[in-house]
Amino acid sequence: MTQRPGPLRGVLAVFLLLAVLLAESRFANREQLLATARERYGSDTAARVAQWQDTLEALAGKPVAEQLDGVNRFFNIQLTWREDRAIWGQEDYWATPMEAFSRGAADCEDFSIAKYVSLLELGVPVEALRITYVRARPVGGGSPQAHMVLAYYPRA
Repeated sequence: MTQRPGPLRGVLAVFLLLAVLLAESRFANREQLLATARERYGSDTAARVAQWQDTLEALAGKPVAEQLDGVNRFFNIQLTWREDRAIWGQEDYWATPMEAFSRGAADCEDFSIAKYVSLLELGVPVEALRITYVRARPVGGGSPQAHMVLAYYPRA
């Protein structure tokens, strides 16, 4: 079972990462974002980032339920779930969406963070979103494992 950071360390990591994510997602324009993706990670990543931006544009102005579903589906299709050790070669790494796109894979924190940032971009109130640490029981039994999910609370 993977050890996760303690609650305070995890909260601080989330705040630092969110600052980076918001800076990454708020480039002056789409072309600058795509150019940065291409320069840092190559054309495959730039193509995924373009699909991400297209998805956000298509979901803009839609009801929140549709936005939640659309963002969830997008990342669940675009990224394969893998452990950090397999993706990054280390026990725990919290990736930005662009980094996750560069590998085509993410773990639960990366999925939660990418969905969180996307929903904020769509205007979902920050008060309604929570990145939540849970203990999940594996399907078929076994010991509970650390897991992170994005929760939505319509009345925060």
